[in-house]
Amino acid sequence: MSAVDPDEVRSVPFLIAYHLRVKSESLRRRCRTSRSVVSMALVLVDLIALVATVADNHGPVRFVFGVILGLVVPGWSIVGLLKLGNAALEFSLSVGVSLALMMVAAQILITLNAWHLSGLEIVTSLVCLPSLLLQSRDFWQSNHSR
Repeated sequence: MSAVDPDEVRSVPFLIAYHLRVKSESLRRRCRTSRSVVSMALVLVDLIALVATVADNHGPVRFVFGVILGLVVPGWSIVGLLKLGNAALEFSLSVGVSLALMMVAAQILITLNAWHLSGLEIVTSLVCLPSLLLQSRDFWQSNHSR
């Protein structure tokens, strides 16, 4: 049998717990930073789509940003606030919620005989912008604190 120092035995669980806590804090910080970067990118998508729509610009730029706006932005403005911590789950829920919201909004507008795609795009951009700006505030705080 080997002689084991009792202080070493007690310190091992403490070191493991400390290491796991440091890793979990680092992981939380990384998730918060990546979530704010995604939110900031979606703010830019939202603003570019809004400007292209208001300027009545037609072409591939408006099409691409309009599709990204419809597929991701409304869902992320809701799901991103939940901070689920799983990127694949957050992305898939964002797309699903966006598609559901856009279909319901389009169906309501068609039923009311008020269908106007540009109007829907402008309203969607303006409604989602405050949530996206709120979620991207960590991006601004981390860049200005350095």
